Amino acid sequence: VWLDPDRREAKCPVCAGTDAADLLQVEQDGAAHEFVRCLACRSVYPLNFQESGELGGYTIGKAENDMGLKHYVEIGAGIDSLIAPVLSVVEHPSGSLLDVGCGFGFLPFFWDRYAEDTFAHGIELASYGHWGREILGAPISHHLLAENDEARKQTYDYVWSGEVIEHVPDPVQFLGDLGSVLKPDGVLMLSTPDADCINPGTPLADLAAALSLGSHRFLMSEKALRKLVNDAGFGSIIARNSGTTLIVWASRTERHQPHNTAARVNQLTERYLLQLANTEDQWLRGGALYRLFKLLVNAGRLTEASQIERQLSDVVAAAIGLPSEWSAVVHGIVKAGAISPGNFIASAPAYLGPFLHYRGMLKLNLGFDHLGAVADFDLALRINAFAAEHHIATAQEASRLIASCIFHRQLALRHANQDAAFFREFAKAYDPEGAEHFEPRFESEAFWTN
Repeated sequence: VWLDPDRREAKCPVCAGTDAADLLQVEQDGAAHEFVRCLACRSVYPLNFQESGELGGYTIGKAENDMGLKHYVEIGAGIDSLIAPVLSVVEHPSGSLLDVGCGFGFLPFFWDRYAEDTFAHGIELASYGHWGREILGAPISHHLLAENDEARKQTYDYVWSGEVIEHVPDPVQFLGDLGSVLKPDGVLMLSTPDADCINPGTPLADLAAALSLGSHRFLMSEKALRKLVNDAGFGSIIARNSGTTLIVWASRTERHQPHNTAARVNQLTERYLLQLANTEDQWLRGGALYRLFKLLVNAGRLTEASQIERQLSDVVAAAIGLPSEWSAVVHGIVKAGAISPGNFIASAPAYLGPFLHYRGMLKLNLGFDHLGAVADFDLALRINAFAAEHHIATAQEASRLIASCIFHRQLALRHANQDAAFFREFAKAYDPEGAEHFEPRFESEAFWTN
């Protein structure tokens, strides 16, 4: 519920200002969480913050059957967005790198494999880091930076901390800790949700992810983040807004101008995903194949995408315990109402709905299986819509694809009916009497709107 901006006294955890305005109230599990906006620095924060669990909802140590980890590895981690900020200030991967809050270790593992004559280190307290160290062999330690002798025994050319600062109780101290392990001419890079995205025009899934009840202590505005970084001794600061996320590059000596690295990032990401897919771990293999499949479909490289699709379909089939032609079986029982999409959310890969969307796009663009594309878009729509309604905090990608599913399903259906009409006319030339009984399989779009 969006609130009238009535003024109140509340201490900002970012700038310590006490003048705030009511902004938003969110109800979850019967409890109301009220958010205000600081009138001094425009940061957003909850009143009476209560941390969820021991690490803001994340599990410390190595936990079995961690569904948060499963989602992160399969779809949640934007591997290209982890690589891009560092590559934007260095022509080729080189130099030492520290990743504070590295999750599964995708960035330090990448840097360790592709950077020249250097080393990388990651820090992660949550179970993600323990599994990343075991499965990837990523160089990860599991102590806070201020107490981490392994990480602090050297200084680094690049220090990256993605989506971490909003979790810490003291951002000033945190920035001081990051700066203490950075070389004098090194580059500090940060990302954090943008406080200015908390407005009625932001999609609900993006709002839920940014607010992250019980996990995010505050959301900083660009103004607030710039001031904190400058006060930490970094005179050269560049900040960019990437949708709902702020990214900052900062140095003490010279300005490192980020440049467009999309082509190079895509090239290195593709190589990296192929390497990650070469594993026996099915969460990691499926997640890497899905990201690669999406990259190839979006790039129009349909032949290569078809090869990856077959591999990924086999991973999905094994995960849900169905034969290789699993999508027809799943579509049939979901459409018949025998089972809800939610039953597949728990056991199936987290990328199932988005994968079906991109597979529909592949079939639609290849042009030889329009009816199959209709079925894929239909099932993708049902699964993505269910995820957006029931798992909103982790459904950003699923939510963004809903409109595309609807549009392209109708487009594929029209093509399917045109195909049927063509074959009817073709049949007339050879069997006029039999052709009278040949009708398009789907005469109207109403069949798919149940």
